[in-house]
Amino acid sequence: MGYDNYHLQTLNQLGLTPNQGKLYLTLLRTGKTTGSIISKETGLARQEIYRIINELHTIGLVEKIISVPTEFQAVPIQDGISVLMLEKARDFEQTKERIHSLIDEYSVTKGTIAQKEYKFLMIPPKKLANEARERMFENSKEKIQLISTNRRFNQGISHFFEIWERTLKRNVCVQVIIVGDETKFSRSTKLRLLQQYSNFAVKFTAKLSPGLLIVDESEAIVTLHPKVDLGSSPVLWTNHPEFLSIYFDYFANLWEKSKTNLQTNENVEG
Repeated sequence: MGYDNYHLQTLNQLGLTPNQGKLYLTLLRTGKTTGSIISKETGLARQEIYRIINELHTIGLVEKIISVPTEFQAVPIQDGISVLMLEKARDFEQTKERIHSLIDEYSVTKGTIAQKEYKFLMIPPKKLANEARERMFENSKEKIQLISTNRRFNQGISHFFEIWERTLKRNVCVQVIIVGDETKFSRSTKLRLLQQYSNFAVKFTAKLSPGLLIVDESEAIVTLHPKVDLGSSPVLWTNHPEFLSIYFDYFANLWEKSKTNLQTNENVEG
C-alpha cells in the first residue's frame, strides 16, 4: 500500500516514528483488523507489529478489542491528533520551564515577578481525561467541588477509590452535587466508607447541569458530554480566574439550592 509521505511527515513532527505513523494510517484506512492482516498491509513482521501496536496503545492512538484473534482499531483521526498535540504541548511546557529557569539564572535583571499564564486546554477522552482528574485530586489542598451524574459518580468512586480516600485523609473538603433523582441513588460499599469522613458531603439536584470539577478555586475541568461514561468524553481544562469565578459562583448557587441526601454525612458546610 502506498503512503502519503506528507501525512507521515506530519505525524512524525507530532512525535510518531515512521513505523508508528505508517501503522496508525494503516489502521485508519482498514478499520478494525488483526495483527496478521496489518502485517500483510504494511510489510512489517508480526512481532514488530505487536510491539508498535503496544506503543500506540500506550500513547492512546489504538484500541485493543478482546476477541479471538485479538483485533485492533485506530482512534478517530481528530482524537488522535488531539492526543499527539497534547503530548507536544506537555513537552513544550517542560521546555518552557527549563527556558525560564535558564533566563532566571543568567538574566542581568533579576527579582522581576513573572506573570502567571492563564490558558484553556482541550483534553481528549479516556486515558488523558482521567489522568487530568487524578492529577487534580492528588494536588488538591483545600476544596474539591464536583457536579456529576449518579452513574459517573459511582464509576469514579469504583475506579479511583484510593485517590478519593487519600484526598479525604488530607482533610480536603469534598462537595458533590449529583444530577438526578435522589431515590434512585445507589450507595456502594466504597461510598459508605467515604461517607465516614466529616469533610465529605453529597447533595442532589433535578436541574440539568454540566459535568464540572473545581479544585481549590484555582483550576477546573468541564466535561463536554456529561451523560456518557466517565472518561469517554473530552474535557476542557482552565485556570483562567474569570471563568473559575463563574464556575465557582454557579456551583455555590446550585449547592445552596440542592437537597441533602439524608443518608449522607451532613457535617460539611456549604
